[in-house]
Amino acid sequence: MDEDSKTPDNQPERPSSENLKVEENSRAPGMPAADVGSAAQHPSTETWEHPESSAEASPDAPPSQASDADGKPKTSNKAKAGAEAGTKNKKANKGRSKPPQKRANAKSADEGAAKEQGGTEDAGSASSGNADGPMQVYLQGCKVDPAPLPPVRTLPPQLAPLFPDLLSVAAVLATTAAAAGHGLYFDRTESDGNGSPALRVAVVGKDRYLPQSLMPAMEAAYALERLDIERWAAEKEKAAVMVGIDAARQRTYQQLVSSAVLLGIAEMAGAPVPVKDAMAALPRPQFVLRDPVQGHVKRALDVARGGLLLIDGRRLPTVSGFGINYDDITADIVNSSAAGCPLALSDSRLAGAVDLRCIVVSVIGTITDIDALSLHKAEVAMLTGTVFVPTDGRAADSPTVDAAAVLTQSLARVRKLVDSAQKLGVPLKLSRAARKAEEQAKAKFSRSATEVLPPLKHYYGVAADLVRRIAYVLHLLDHAAAQADRLPAEVDRGVILRAVALVERAIMPAARNTLAPSSVAPEVRDARRILSFIQQYTSQQHPKLARRDVVRIFQRTLTVSAIDRAIRRLVDDGLLTQSDSDAGGGQAFQVNDAVFLASLPDLVSDPRRPRQ
Repeated sequence: MDEDSKTPDNQPERPSSENLKVEENSRAPGMPAADVGSAAQHPSTETWEHPESSAEASPDAPPSQASDADGKPKTSNKAKAGAEAGTKNKKANKGRSKPPQKRANAKSADEGAAKEQGGTEDAGSASSGNADGPMQVYLQGCKVDPAPLPPVRTLPPQLAPLFPDLLSVAAVLATTAAAAGHGLYFDRTESDGNGSPALRVAVVGKDRYLPQSLMPAMEAAYALERLDIERWAAEKEKAAVMVGIDAARQRTYQQLVSSAVLLGIAEMAGAPVPVKDAMAALPRPQFVLRDPVQGHVKRALDVARGGLLLIDGRRLPTVSGFGINYDDITADIVNSSAAGCPLALSDSRLAGAVDLRCIVVSVIGTITDIDALSLHKAEVAMLTGTVFVPTDGRAADSPTVDAAAVLTQSLARVRKLVDSAQKLGVPLKLSRAARKAEEQAKAKFSRSATEVLPPLKHYYGVAADLVRRIAYVLHLLDHAAAQADRLPAEVDRGVILRAVALVERAIMPAARNTLAPSSVAPEVRDARRILSFIQQYTSQQHPKLARRDVVRIFQRTLTVSAIDRAIRRLVDDGLLTQSDSDAGGGQAFQVNDAVFLASLPDLVSDPRRPRQ
């Protein structure tokens, strides 16, 4: 980090179009954002084709610095205007060498998260004199704001007016990627090439439900599956007719052979070659998996010859380890497939045989805001290609009537373009200008990744891969919507800029909104769970907490040292106060009344998240 970024108050005010670093963890989770306009990121006019594409407001602006170079406010000298100059300088220098003890109250605990990232354990925790700061840190981390609108020029002109919000756009892209399947392959010589266009859409809200804006994409996917079934049924009927004709020929031949034996004819023409019923071994095609169980997913992958769209209104199948997402087998299979790895699947053409092949599985699932607090368990593979879309309620505009029909036609043309491109065997690749724009976007994401904690750090690390996936799908969708006869092998710069604009203006803010509550220091996360336990088992009438009870409840998920660090953090923030020993001689604490003014979700044993 350069000197200008370290002391912004000592520098002239910069234009709003300058790229600013995103301090993701400088703001405590759940706290209201600072002036977001001052932290907007604008790409250089020489690099980006759409200047508005990077004008998204960053909710994680760097905290304001002190008014002087040493970090001490300049009001101390004014308070002693009548003293001598030597005395003032001496006292001012003394004040600089030893900062005030309660300076953290004026900074709202934001600097604490940033300092903890650098290794300082309890620096920056709000003191007991200001109860609002700690309460904002711990008790307001579950609020999920609606996702911002995507750029209007993201989708092709034929589809853009029909799918205006981020959720519908993400659903269209995920469905298109699944429709393309593994027939859409990429140049693996390119850096970060994974060979899969699969996208995952995570609907984040208070409850588990699929909004109405998803319905056109789902209807188009089912319509595409019906077209596949119709072709399969027609081919199977044709094969059945051919098998019947072959059976009649075989019966006629056997009659001729019997007659030849009776007439003493020694030689007969060769027997006709029997027609093999190849369609009899091929199962019914399946494109949409709706709320499947683990065995259903495995069977569908075994018989799939193209892409699949997995839709689950109960969970997000690609993320496991919390809530009801304990299906590790399905998560591992789908994540391996999304990484471009071939899967060992049963060969539907040969009984008992195993085939290694790539399957593109796009996923649309749901997580609750309570589950989002546990996303610190998510690994890189679980976040790859994922678009988080927060929603604030069930009310939504009714989808356009012809949206599903138009998308169905585009998906059918996608299949034809992919088939023709697969026959030519030419992989997709980025043009020189597109690669340059993609590398510049990747550099921005990499700089931001160094300033945040996981899982947000992991998400920034795979953001460039998400841009590449979206660009490939947009390239295919553009030519399908324009009814092109062939698919060009090169993706131009304009498509990459549209993908970057979508990620920077809509997808990244939504991801920060979802992942920021879990991208905090471990002791803050543990303190939130302990506060949830305190609210359940203590009250304002009985505010005493015994350390032995906390250890007993969390001994299976937290170490004793982690519990002690979290309790020490709560004591430093004034939410707990050291009290007399309990009846057994152990440590006891008095709970601050502020803990009971706001409620946390049941992070200890939430009944809405039963383990399966």
